[in-house]
Amino acid sequence: MKPLKSLKYSKFSFFLGLLCVPLFSPAQKDSSNKKIFFGLTVAPEIVLSSIQNSIYPKQEAKPAFGFAFGITGERSISKKFSLRGSLGYSLKKSRLLLNGLVLESDIDPITGNQISESKIESIFIQREVFAQISGVFYPINKKFFFTGGIELLNVLKSSSTETTIQGNGTKSKQEGNYENFINIAPSVSVGYNFYTKNRKILSIEPLFKTYLSNYGDIKLTEIKINTFALRTSLWF
Repeated sequence: MKPLKSLKYSKFSFFLGLLCVPLFSPAQKDSSNKKIFFGLTVAPEIVLSSIQNSIYPKQEAKPAFGFAFGITGERSISKKFSLRGSLGYSLKKSRLLLNGLVLESDIDPITGNQISESKIESIFIQREVFAQISGVFYPINKKFFFTGGIELLNVLKSSSTETTIQGNGTKSKQEGNYENFINIAPSVSVGYNFYTKNRKILSIEPLFKTYLSNYGDIKLTEIKINTFALRTSLWF
């Protein structure tokens, strides 16, 4: 695993509090009638991985799925700008596939000819808690918006399962667990708020995130992760 070694768990707690200070500090009254909203969020994700380093030259990264959920809060600063903070939990999977592998079992012991092919499928799973702070911009009205922000993640557990499927149908698995670490992910999104009786009740937003540190076993396979999510928030 490739950790950001300079960031310890105590610093994660410090940054967590720091990110939430602007959101929950007292608001000033003005003509924009500022309000504070709280909500619950859920976000199914498509995880897109790209291989940065691998001992297998022909290994390919395949799309996989993940999800995130948590609590969120938003404080209006002006008619066109708000601050949003979120805390939550996420789980991501990354899938790697290596086809066309020739093992000893794929060779005829008598003729020496290749009679089959084997493949290796690797699944990486990351379980994380996160804190996110975003700026929310309303260019036209309070319905359409776009955001830009940064997410700080504490990877609680990162594991992998490597399954070798030989040409004769025999399967073998190798599992690994990797060191916990801190990661950072800038994010952007566009979205739409739904209102009833002038009260925001629901928002839906496609969201893109890119993770600055790579995942995986640096000695074997190191992968870069980007995610596309559809974040849905229920506001109270």
